[in-house]
Amino acid sequence: MKKKEIFLVVAMGILTVGVIVFGFIYSRNQRQEIANSQDYQEISQADSFEERKKKKEEERRASFLAAFDENREESTVADFLQYVKYGKGDTAITFFGEVETDAAWIVDNMNALSNERLFSEMKMNFVSSLDLDEGLESKTDELVASQPDVIFYFSPLPVNEIVDWTWEGEAVYESNITEVFTAYDAIKESLPETLVVLVTPPPVESYEGENGVESYHQPEINEMIAISEENGLPVYNLHDQVMESLTTNNATIESLYTEDGSLTEEGQTLVKDFFFKNLKELKVNSTTAYHLDGEPAEVDIVFDEVLEEEESSEEESVEEVVEEEYVEEWSEEETDWGWEEPVEEEPTWTPPASSETPTTPVVPTQPTPTPTPTPPASEEPPASEEPPASEEPPASEEPPASEEPTEPEEPTEPEVPAFSEVEDSAE
Repeated sequence: MKKKEIFLVVAMGILTVGVIVFGFIYSRNQRQEIANSQDYQEISQADSFEERKKKKEEERRASFLAAFDENREESTVADFLQYVKYGKGDTAITFFGEVETDAAWIVDNMNALSNERLFSEMKMNFVSSLDLDEGLESKTDELVASQPDVIFYFSPLPVNEIVDWTWEGEAVYESNITEVFTAYDAIKESLPETLVVLVTPPPVESYEGENGVESYHQPEINEMIAISEENGLPVYNLHDQVMESLTTNNATIESLYTEDGSLTEEGQTLVKDFFFKNLKELKVNSTTAYHLDGEPAEVDIVFDEVLEEEESSEEESVEEVVEEEYVEEWSEEETDWGWEEPVEEEPTWTPPASSETPTTPVVPTQPTPTPTPTPPASEEPPASEEPPASEEPPASEEPPASEEPTEPEEPTEPEVPAFSEVEDSAE
């Protein structure tokens, strides 16, 4: 019995150890499977999250692009930059014209916009023309090198200058507005996919007008705005916005500037706020700039072309008048040729001279000078008054022969004596 009990105890012990080992192994495997499944779920959840995020971004991109393309004529510059970011992946902006390099208020505005729109990469360039001696077009190469998506063109202060005086003592003015739009046209010709926004300068001088204090350069600003609207050009009219704010707050233009002519801190803040507001809210026409699919519309500024067309039309009208006068001159010459009709009368008097026809053609060639003075002086004066009717020379086509017809007409009264006299003189 003891051996049998010992065997059972040993067998039970071995079985117990096996169960324990098996349970441990099973538990470990289960834990491993659970861990693996959890990792898989986490990975799949992460993948699905990224996929959902990417899918949502694609849907947002597609809806934005579709909405922007439908409303390109009325879109903000901020929306256009977002459109470019979706199309190219990055954006570039250049500030050109009457603007200081690395102006603090501009840098602050663009950084704020970049943070709002999550622009990971936004390049900023400054091409200033404050110290430029040549024309604005000389900066075109530098602008092209920056490869901007948007150019903010800070125009110079529009002025009318006296360039000459008339004989009556009146001043002749010349405006620089033509140069501003000529430079704009040159920029668009070199960068057709770039959105060029014209920015008017803030007011500088004032005077007492009929409606109170007014900007000295208001007429020129109005002309620039009219040309821009006529040609569909994007414009930030900072001049009128600042002027309206000054009028509302009963402030003066001079309060915006320091003694050296630069903007005060308040002036910079005012310009900065209006610029940033326009950047996000002002609707402009961007059809002439970058298109994700297709080509941008062309900019056709007719500011200079209208003048050329008017000049050419005037020249054409002058040429037409000259041609009409030329035709009239020829018509007069044609009427002059009508005097050959008396030649048809020659056969009327040739029959009486038929008795001696061979002598008549030979005689007139030599003695023409002698018979001419004698018959008219002795005969009636009316004979000298009828040279055109007595023109026999067309037969010989020589001008001296034209005097001979005067003799044949005089013989109409004494036909035989006159003819005989001519014959005797010829002998």
